[in-house]
Amino acid sequence: MKKIVVGLLGLAAVIAGAFFLRTRETPHQPGAAEFAPPEAIVFAHLPDVQRSLRRWRETALFHIWSEPQVQAFLEKPRRKAPLLAGLSERLARLDRAGLREAFAAVTSLDGALPKWVAGFSFSGSRADLEALLAEPRAALRSAWPAGRSAVVRHGAGEIETFTQGGATVAQAFRGGWYFVATDLALLEATLDRRASKAAAGLAGDDIFKRATAPLPPEGDELLFVLPGALTGKLGELLAAAGRQPAAHRALAIAASTKFEGVQIRDTLFVLAPGSKQPPLPGATLALTTADTLLYYAMTLPEQIAPPEALAPLLSPFAPGLAAMGKDLGNVQWPDFIRAFGPEAALLAAWPAEEETPAVLLTLDVRDAARAKEFIDTLTGAEWVREERGGATFYQAPAGAIPLFAPTIALTGKFLVLGLSGSAVEAGLARIESGASHLDQSAEYRALAAQVGEPTAGFGYLDLRPLFEQAYGMTRPFLAMSLAFSGDAGNFIDASKLPATDAIAKHLAPSVYAQRATESGTLTESVGAITFQQAVLGLLAAAGASAGSMDALTKASGLFHQGQQLRLPGTTPAPAPR
Repeated sequence: MKKIVVGLLGLAAVIAGAFFLRTRETPHQPGAAEFAPPEAIVFAHLPDVQRSLRRWRETALFHIWSEPQVQAFLEKPRRKAPLLAGLSERLARLDRAGLREAFAAVTSLDGALPKWVAGFSFSGSRADLEALLAEPRAALRSAWPAGRSAVVRHGAGEIETFTQGGATVAQAFRGGWYFVATDLALLEATLDRRASKAAAGLAGDDIFKRATAPLPPEGDELLFVLPGALTGKLGELLAAAGRQPAAHRALAIAASTKFEGVQIRDTLFVLAPGSKQPPLPGATLALTTADTLLYYAMTLPEQIAPPEALAPLLSPFAPGLAAMGKDLGNVQWPDFIRAFGPEAALLAAWPAEEETPAVLLTLDVRDAARAKEFIDTLTGAEWVREERGGATFYQAPAGAIPLFAPTIALTGKFLVLGLSGSAVEAGLARIESGASHLDQSAEYRALAAQVGEPTAGFGYLDLRPLFEQAYGMTRPFLAMSLAFSGDAGNFIDASKLPATDAIAKHLAPSVYAQRATESGTLTESVGAITFQQAVLGLLAAAGASAGSMDALTKASGLFHQGQQLRLPGTTPAPAPR
């Protein structure tokens, strides 16, 4: 009996201790999504800035940024560019302020100012935070010279307002947070939700929960958008211009970025009613090799009807396109999807000995007879046809695309289009040879396993060899173009362009997958630089290269004392008479 009593007393002590500890727990600190306006049409959120900074320092992008050669190249822009002046001091103050969490929410685009509220929590020096806020506050007073300041009591604290005409900016410090809004009532409601445990913010909204559920947990950045509200505003602007916007059936769009070691993961989910699709067949992988740099496959849409405006531009290349939008002789545009599909793919390789990459566009063939009739009609009598090795080859007329010889090969399984006959023949040879394809690489399979099974699109990009070839080839021309550009030369030291390997050694393949489900479309990309980031970077690089070549072209037209500028690796042209 005594042992039983002692045991019960011990159990009671454990329960009492657990209750005591529970009552001493730190109260729940609501995240921004819990007190952000539930009516928000745009919501941007950095849930843990300090954690994100730690993760960011592990990524390949940060390692590139930290390379001594890259830092040396950025030294002059830091000193010269007005936007970068004082940046180091601002970042130091921001670090001392101990930024923890940040958000911004837009609730309306009507009125002179969009209605929004933003805020961030901090654990450090308020003095440093006030110093950071001094510049935007001064800019606001300069923009609103007739503005009036006031202080409004709200709850246990105060709200500072600055008003001119019908526009207001309100701000408040509350419980380790700084808030600012363009509407006093919106700010007050946000403060009230943060102070109340029962308040229902955006986190409790059903659309928000459904849109963000497919995103990876503990992301470093979140963006939530209600496109209907944005397209509604856009529709008003287009209607005023006499145009009608297309209907948008997406209920919401949610996107996140997450740093995962050296890699970055980008995720995008479009919440929209739809239907689940079967997995992407991946038959076009048969044209890849272990050295393929780019592979992008997609499911063809159910209908293809190119705009009639393209006909005049493309008709020299494909004479049959003159009838675009109408019957193409014995075939019509709906016959395209009956002849080809379900998959189309773009492939690229760049052998080290070649000056330009070899690019192929390939389509699955559903109906060989119908596909041949379609291509015969599009190419017209101008293309040269030849039956060879079980395939029909179509050779474009000379000069259709300067410097290239576009070629089409049609087999019972694939249509292959390339800018040269040799590239097309090499692609067909890979199908028959049984050589190692991209999907037989262990690195490729490991990377592809990090995203979901694709149904609408899949991409693979090996950025390192692509960067080595492209940057290594254009770097001398880029340096020279900067040297001849007086404006750019004031801010950029062309002699300090980083060496190719300083950047390339941190690059690695990235993968992209798009999957359609009953609730919406999920897009994922993982890599040292994600697929979307790489595509944007390549487009920017292409634009920069075009500008560099333009500068070089202008420079090469300059003559000094009868001597024409000679570029490295070129033969000097005869001097004009």
